Order: sequence, then C-alpha cells, then structure tokens
Amino acid sequence: MKKILNGIRSMKFGIILLVLIMAISFFGTVIEQGKAEEFYLANYGAGHLILALGLDNLYYTPYFLFLGVLLIVNLTLCSLVRFRSIFHAGSKRLAAALKVKQGNNVAGPQLKRLEAYLEKKHYHKKSEDGQTVFYKNQIGHIGSFLVHLSLVLVLLLGALVLYTGKSQVYGIGYDEPVTLEDGTQIRLVDFVVTDEEGNVHYESTLDITTPDGRWITDATSVNYPINFAGKKYFQETFGYAVQLRILNTVTGMDDEVHLTEPVFLQTSDSGAGIYYMAAYTDYRQEPDGQLSILSDQIEPGKPAAFLISTMDGTESGMSTGLVEEGTTLEVEDIQFTFEALRPYPGIRIKETSRVLMGCLYVSFGIMIAGLWFCFFQQPVYITTARTGKGGFYQISGPRSTQGLEMELVLCMEESSGQ
Repeated sequence: MKKILNGIRSMKFGIILLVLIMAISFFGTVIEQGKAEEFYLANYGAGHLILALGLDNLYYTPYFLFLGVLLIVNLTLCSLVRFRSIFHAGSKRLAAALKVKQGNNVAGPQLKRLEAYLEKKHYHKKSEDGQTVFYKNQIGHIGSFLVHLSLVLVLLLGALVLYTGKSQVYGIGYDEPVTLEDGTQIRLVDFVVTDEEGNVHYESTLDITTPDGRWITDATSVNYPINFAGKKYFQETFGYAVQLRILNTVTGMDDEVHLTEPVFLQTSDSGAGIYYMAAYTDYRQEPDGQLSILSDQIEPGKPAAFLISTMDGTESGMSTGLVEEGTTLEVEDIQFTFEALRPYPGIRIKETSRVLMGCLYVSFGIMIAGLWFCFFQQPVYITTARTGKGGFYQISGPRSTQGLEMELVLCMEESSGQ
C-alpha cells in the first residue's frame, strides 16, 4: 500500500498525468464541442468515432474527469508531504548551520566586518558553542508548499466552476427584450457583422437590466464578453430576421416586427394574409423582370429577396414569388412592407458562483505568494566562527547562490579599503 501511495504522489506520475491531459485536450481544441450528432457525421470523416469516444463533449467524459481527479490527488499528496517536510525545516536548517565546522577562511578583521555587515542587513542571529549563524527569510521554506497547494485549489475550484456554472445561448431579437430566469432583461441596441472597413466583426450592443434596478449598456464581441452582475455575455453566433412593417390603412395603426422563421400573418377570419417562407441574398433579376434564386447562402450587407405567398381567402387566390427589399404587399386593409434583412445575435450567457470565483482568485493569489517566496525569499544561513587569529564563514540553505557569495566578498574588500 505504501508503494502505491508513493507512486501516486511521485513527480513522475504527476508529469505523466499532465502529458495525458494535454494530449487529450488537444482533441478538444480541434474538434468543435457541444454540437448535434448530425454535425459531426456531416463534417468529420471520423464522426462515428468522435461520438463513440465522447470527443464531442470531451471535458465531461468519464476518462477526462478521472485523469483530473488523479492529478488533484497527486498534487494533494505532494502538498501534504511538502507540508510535513517544511513544518520544522527552519529549525533543522538552523541546527545544521550551527554544526558547520569549516568554510571560507578569512582574517579576523574581515570576519568582524562581515558580521557587522550582516547585522546591518537585519539578519537574525543565533550563537552556540562559539559559532554564530546569521539567517533570514525562513518563511521562504513554505514557498513550494504554497505552490503545490495553490495548484490543487486551482484545479479543484476550476473544475467546480466549469461543471457547476450555467451556460445557455439566447437569440436576442429587436422586438422584445429577453428575460432570464432571475428576472434580468436583455435588450438589443445594435448588432453589426462588419466593421467600418468592411472586415468581419461580430459585435452586439446590449442593454442589461437586473431585477434590483442595476443597468448597463455595453458591447460584446468575439473574445470580449460583457461582465456584469455575476454574469458573462459572450458573442456566440448570429441569425437573420426580416424587418417587416405592418400598416392598417383603416385604423392607421403602424407596427414593426422582425421575423426569424417562416410564419403566416393572417389578416381576417377568411384565411387571407401572407406567408413568409425564406430570405435570400444570392439572387438575380431575369430579363422578364422575375427574380430567381442562385443559392441559399446569405451574405451580410447584401440586399435581400423574400419568398412570399399571398392569400386572399379563396382557394384560387394564392400566389407565390420573390419580392425585393422595400416591396409593399397589400392584403385586404393591411399593408406589409419588407424593409430589410437584419442580422441578430446569439448571446451565450454564463453564470458562475461568486463564492467559487472568489475562492479561485484567492488560489491564484496563493500561487503568486508561493512563487514569490520561492524566488525572492530564499532562506539563507551564514555560519561564522573564529579560529585562532582568523576565522571562517560558510553559506548554507536550500539554494546557496553565487551572487550572495560575491556580495559578502565585496563587502569585506570594500571595508578593507576604507
């Protein structure tokens, strides 16, 4: 059992786990995640294999989660071992430094100047059996433990944030605001698919109002989400809506709606009305004035033609055809004007626990502190002792540096020259 525990907590095993996780994660970057089964079968030659291995939702597969748990266990055990080893590390290092019997020999005056220099630099001092140890940065012994601990916390809390957070895509239209479960309302102010120079640039400007009355107007684009009231708003996708103006010529009532899917707009109980079916931007006008469709691919910024059926309520009173932007069709007392084809965004809204996110940020803070202790608070122990007319000094510690050795030599030389 002890051998198994030693193997699980070993650095070699941790590196193997990291390599496996990185190798598997590679498939998560090259294969689009979370799509329908038909998408993979149609777009990937190995679609059946992708679905069988769960590569369509890789980060939720049992084997990926199992590797993550093993890595957390490995780092946890490493951290416990580190904690046990550093608990008395300072006192052990100090005791070992007091037992040093030889080092760099120096003259008596130089040794005196060295000790005065170390006291001036606020080193702690302990003497025993004719030897003195100057030491500082004992807190640096906890650096490696804090780094290991922070890695465990980052992995664990990151997994909790990933697997407990809510995420959903909403189509944000122009007519009515979208209301979330908690009462937050999102209204589309503007959506563009190209920038001023004509380059592709998807950006949504949103009005967001929370149930408690907080409000913000901000823009989200690819890789630049809106962070507001504990939620993130990502520019995810887009669709197209037909901007249709409806005018009642009798009452004068005028309204504007946006159609995102085929719909029948009835004008009377007789069955009269219009049926909107589809929109196209790739079309041409024939010599006889008729419009013909070239393809069903929609290109942003191009004028559109709309496939419409009009019905006057009789069996023979139905006609189907394409109409261009700006065309007005009148059925009974209602006028329908097809003004434009406008893009609208699909916004992914992610919500995570503020407590978990706060703890995750604290974990990163612990990691930074641990790294700072490791690199900038390295424990140092300098043993000095007098032997006859002279003496010696010896630097010890987890990482004895050549730079410190040079500093002490220069200190004694400069003092000698004064």
